[in-house]
Amino acid sequence: DGLERLREARSLLPGQLLFGSGDLFTPGDALRMLEVAKVDGLAPARGLLRNPALIPAILQVLRGQPAPVLNLRDKLEFLHDLACPDGLKPKTRNGFVLRMTRNLFGEESALFRELSRRPLLRQSWEYLGELLTEL
Repeated sequence: DGLERLREARSLLPGQLLFGSGDLFTPGDALRMLEVAKVDGLAPARGLLRNPALIPAILQVLRGQPAPVLNLRDKLEFLHDLACPDGLKPKTRNGFVLRMTRNLFGEESALFRELSRRPLLRQSWEYLGELLTEL
């Protein structure tokens, strides 16, 4: 298991910085890795694809405070920023934005279906901007 490998690495390299990564999807996962493996830092990857607020959530929990919850506006602003087409080719597709939308809202959500009908990044960005204006 990954935590055991990290714990072993820590015992073999006590004076070296050790960062843990892998299977960090919740603040609880992060706390467990810090406690069990005694890592110096964390590098969440896939967890950020599911929850872009994971790092602030981990920091809040480490401070003994409740993890922040993303509201609708937060999620839409995040997707809108992600979809910003500035500096990209006009035909750039919205694949990554769609993936993040699926992770945040679900594949059956109206937003995911609507963005699926708008395959270009600029189209998604404009639509998300309209939604934000309506809130």
